[in-house]
Amino acid sequence: MTVNNAAFTGKVAFVTGAGSGIGRTTAVAFARAGARVALADRSPDGLRETARLIEEAGGQALALACDVTSEDDVRSALDGTVEAFGRLDAAFNNAGVEQPVKPAVDIEKDEWDRVIGVRPGLTSGRHRIPATTREAKLCPASPRAQMPPMMSVSRS
Repeated sequence: MTVNNAAFTGKVAFVTGAGSGIGRTTAVAFARAGARVALADRSPDGLRETARLIEEAGGQALALACDVTSEDDVRSALDGTVEAFGRLDAAFNNAGVEQPVKPAVDIEKDEWDRVIGVRPGLTSGRHRIPATTREAKLCPASPRAQMPPMMSVSRS
């Protein structure tokens, strides 16, 4: 694997929504920077493809089936990450859903619930902090996220 930036050598990154798009690209970028990458997504096919891309390039990936609307899934994925890699140094909160653009008054309750239910920063953040190393970085992908774009976390 060609490492363009060794900033994450020896580190472990956790990426939600890693089965496609921005999540996949971010996971591959973490691997290129030297990180071992835990891939979390609902799509088994997407996870396999992202893991294949990382592994074919010489990186290490761990594919974890995870629905970020389920605290149990998130806890299990984070526990699996620490069990497999021994640590957690960075997290990229990317999981989300797309919705057709339409007036708010036309959005049905189940559509609201589905969009609002995907909250990787809120659901997984509180489970992630105890698993992190002292200088972990948490990074939400959304500009509307409830945390600053990059946040240092220190454990006491």
